Amino acid sequence: SSGINAEYGGGNVVFHVNSQTRFVRRGLRSVGLLNLRTNGPQFTAQAVAGPGLGLFLDSTIVDASCSAGNLVGFHGGLNVNTGLGVRNGNLEAHLLGFGGKIGADGVEVNTPLGGVNLCSLM
Repeated sequence: SSGINAEYGGGNVVFHVNSQTRFVRRGLRSVGLLNLRTNGPQFTAQAVAGPGLGLFLDSTIVDASCSAGNLVGFHGGLNVNTGLGVRNGNLEAHLLGFGGKIGADGVEVNTPLGGVNLCSLM
């Protein structure tokens, strides 16, 4: 989907500006063996106050990712994501694209040019 929207609910305020395209190889999607995705420019400002707590500014020029099941995933692109807190079951810390998260989505380490995710539970 693409567009501009704002949401409020459950103590969270989210503002999105994005343009996204998702490509999935259908034959493997149901068993989670291969997932390919591309995202165009997007900006998200999020204040979380339940469930979770934190402030996040996610700004991506372009992003492409590939994952093999829930074991390992890689992504590359250009971002300056910045934020600190807990959201979506993950503890996150990022500054100008450098950082990581740990929790329901596994362990992830990021740079402004890409990153890796290991052992996703969701």
